[in-house]
Amino acid sequence: MDEIYSSANNPSPLFDIMQQVFAMQLQGTVTVWGEDRSEMSSLRNTIKVLMAYNSKITKVTFYTSPSNIDNVREWLERNILQWTATVCPEQGRDYIAEYEITEMPSLPQKRSVATETDHEDFVDNPFRRYEMEWMSKL
Repeated sequence: MDEIYSSANNPSPLFDIMQQVFAMQLQGTVTVWGEDRSEMSSLRNTIKVLMAYNSKITKVTFYTSPSNIDNVREWLERNILQWTATVCPEQGRDYIAEYEITEMPSLPQKRSVATETDHEDFVDNPFRRYEMEWMSKL
């Protein structure tokens, strides 16, 4: 499904609500990717759910560009101060989830190229051979 509007300017609350519902279902360590402060701001409500409401989250790792780490850290700390004052004590966590802000990896990790034997095994598969025989009869 393609968005007509960006997540920050979308007039429908459906995407935001779905993100929050999915954030409540997560557990363990969660990774959030955002190039800069504006991308993190568009995920503000989801990050709030992850850090202030979902008690099954043990750690949130934020990946951002190296030049924006300080801006994202400042934005996150300001929001955490606000959340600690406004989160309902009955519904929220006892404490904010542990978090870490690191820079995005500089180069993506590439998968290894499949060897020729993998391809030959695929072609020599008996089921695949049956399909080829069936297609040749048409």
